[in-house]
Amino acid sequence: MILSLQLGGLPGRARIQRHGRMLGCAYHGQWASHSGFHHELLCPDARLDTLFEGALELYARAAQAPYLVGAADHPEWHDIHSIGKENPRFRLPAWTAPVLTDTLRALGFTECDPANHVWTCAAPCTANELRLALAPLRAPGTRLRDPHALAAELRRHVQGSRLWFATRQGDLFDGFAA
Repeated sequence: MILSLQLGGLPGRARIQRHGRMLGCAYHGQWASHSGFHHELLCPDARLDTLFEGALELYARAAQAPYLVGAADHPEWHDIHSIGKENPRFRLPAWTAPVLTDTLRALGFTECDPANHVWTCAAPCTANELRLALAPLRAPGTRLRDPHALAAELRRHVQGSRLWFATRQGDLFDGFAA
């Protein structure tokens, strides 16, 4: 049984699946999780109303979550994390709109792990600088916001940060290279 849903203007679907003697619920959509998919095993009495209630719970959770993938998705995850001496990194949801990724690229960020949607700043920076620059994506309740509005807010915020000047340092001297 498949249930097509539109929660908060975002399309998705939910279905009941059989797993041996157990029934499970599979949810697809931006509101389902950072990957766009969520699955739960249920007791054998799963019904259509249970499926819909589960979708509403996932939507409510996503509506409160920050845009960046982190502790809202898994208790042991961090939205900004460092590996050794490398620049700190952050992870975007798998379904991130191109307007947001294009904005990040224009602001000097680069996708360092495309399979996992992990990004970093091209210029050297600290985790605190990155936290400050990405504050609009770290704010609670931004996961399901309009990507165009979020991209505009991010652009204004990063361009006013110290990190913006660090990524543009080379641009000041480009005209003297000739």
